[in-house]
Formats: sequence, structure tokens, C-alpha cells
Amino acid sequence: MNDANLESLGCLAHTLQLSVKRGLDSQRAVDDAVAVCRKIAGHFSHSCLAKEKLQEIQVGIPGTEAKSIIQDVSTRWNSTYYMVQRILEQKKALVTYSADHDIVLPTKNQWNVLEKLVAVLGTVEQVTREISSDASSAADIIPIIKSLTLSLEHFQHDAGIHTMKSEIIDDIKTLFDKVEQERLYVIATLVDPRYV
Repeated sequence: MNDANLESLGCLAHTLQLSVKRGLDSQRAVDDAVAVCRKIAGHFSHSCLAKEKLQEIQVGIPGTEAKSIIQDVSTRWNSTYYMVQRILEQKKALVTYSADHDIVLPTKNQWNVLEKLVAVLGTVEQVTREISSDASSAADIIPIIKSLTLSLEHFQHDAGIHTMKSEIIDDIKTLFDKVEQERLYVIATLVDPRYV
């Protein structure tokens, strides 16, 4: 991959980072649900005893792997995605843990919001991984932006995250509105046999 491709893909990844961050900050229901997850993650990151007790519970639940709760980093949206994804994955263990310990879990509505959040952010995470791979090139930029936008627009079950999803879509469209007019990207896409 040449330096121009690296720069283009780096800019794309960074721009997606900013778009998702704005989206996450745009909806109160999402912000509140994520805040509960941060408190849960903080609870387990500050207590070895809490981690050990959760691990005991995880081992006792069939089909549940003993995994640590992930703490996110405010500057990286994908760390928030991984944190929420892990909390959803460990929901049964966390509910069992909360029966005997003072920990606030998401409400029923917040669990629903978190599930939808992971579904939407999972699409963006997949795109981020694709553009960060060694095999990606400038030819991928137009198809990736188009497919990401279409995937987000066609995500129907967005009650509770609609504002966040719309903010991400609008931001991507605004930031990349001229991408199809950039000669480098158009030519790179046209000559790439994957997109013929």
C-alpha cells in the first residue's frame, strides 16, 4: 500500500471515529445507558474481589465464558462498543451478581438500547477493521462509504437510538459528500477488479 492510500484510509478511519463519537453524544438515552455500563465496568476494574466473584458466577452459568468486563476509553468509540458488547454478553452473570452486591444494572429499556447500539456500531467496527487491513486501498473508499451508509439507513429497529443513528449517517454524508468526485478514488475503484 502506498503513502497516499495509507493517508486516505487513515483519514477515513479518523473521520468515522469522529462521526461515531458525535452520534454517541447526540442521544440522551444512549448516553445514559452507556453511563450505566461505565459504572459497571468501573466497579469490576477497581475490585479484585468483585472480579473473582463474577468469575465464579460466570463459571457456574452454562454457555457463559469467564471474561473480564471491559472499561472503555472516552476517546475511542470502539472501546465503548467492546465494553457494551461484553456487558451484554455477560448479562446473566451480572444479573446474578447484582442479587447479592450493590451494583446498578441497566433498566429493561436500557438493555434494549444497548443491544441496538451494538448492532449499529458493529457495522461501523467491521468497516473500521476492513479499512485498517493491509489489503485495503484507495479503491475501497467509495464502496465502503456507500455500503456503510446503506447499512445504517436500512437498520430498521432503531427505537431508542434513532437520533444517534441519524447523526452518524448525516455526519458521514456531509463529510464524504464529494468523495465520488475525487479523481483518485473514482479511478482506483474503476480499475479495481473487485468493483467492476
